[in-house]
Amino acid sequence: MFILALNLMVAAPSAAVLSEADALWANRTPANFSKNAQAVVTKLKPHAKDFEGAWRLARAYCWLSERKPYFKDTKYKARLGGLAMKHAQTAMKTQPKRVEGHYYYAWAVGQWSLGVSIPTALWKGAEGKLRKSMKSAESMNSAYDYYGVYRMWGRFFHSLPWPKHDGAKALKYLSKANARTPKNLRGYFYLAEAQIAAEQPQKACATVTKALAVKASSSQEPDWKNWRRDLGKLKAAQCKKTLDAL
Repeated sequence: MFILALNLMVAAPSAAVLSEADALWANRTPANFSKNAQAVVTKLKPHAKDFEGAWRLARAYCWLSERKPYFKDTKYKARLGGLAMKHAQTAMKTQPKRVEGHYYYAWAVGQWSLGVSIPTALWKGAEGKLRKSMKSAESMNSAYDYYGVYRMWGRFFHSLPWPKHDGAKALKYLSKANARTPKNLRGYFYLAEAQIAAEQPQKACATVTKALAVKASSSQEPDWKNWRRDLGKLKAAQCKKTLDAL
C-alpha cells in the first residue's frame, strides 16, 4: 500500500510542471504550435499515469498528428493517434466523469483511423469507440474546446463510407458548430467539404468566401494558417472537389 501511494505521488505532476505545460499551450502561435506541443510531451511524459498528465499528453499527440492534411502522413497519424488513444484511455479510467479523456480519445481514434484507413478502422471497431466517446464528451460539456465535439460528429458522418455516410447529419452538426464558433477556420473547412460532398458547390464556395474573410484567432486556433491554405485550395477548384481529390 505504501509503495502504491509512493508511486502515485511520484507520478503526479507538480503545480509548477502543469503551469509550465499550460503556459506552453496557451502561448502557441502559427509559428510554434508543433514545437510547443512537443515540449508539452517532454515535460509530461514522466506523469503519463496521472490524469492531469495523461489528458494533456493525449491532446498534444492529437495536435502533433495533424502536421499534414488528413489524407497524408498516414503512418505518422496511425502512430501518434495510437499514442493519444493510450493516454486518453488512462485519463478516462482515472477520472471517468471529466470531459477531457473522452474528448481526446474521440479525436485520437479519428486520427488513428485516418492513419490505418477508415475501412480498416471500422473493421477493428472504431465506429463504436468514436460514438461512445463523442456521446460522453457531448453530454459532459458540449462547449469544450470551442464546441469541438460538434465538429467531430460532423466530420465523423462526413467521413464514413457508403452506406454509413450521412451527409445530412454531417451538415447539421457542422452548421451547428459554425454558428457557435464563427471564427474557427477548421469548422469552415469541414463544413465546406461536407457541402461539396453533398453536391452543393455554390453553398461551399459561400462558406469558403466567408471563412477567408474571417480574422482568425491564434489563441483559439494556432494552426489557422493551415486551414486558410486548404480553404484557398477549395476555392481555386471552384468548390467542386474535396481536398483529397485535388
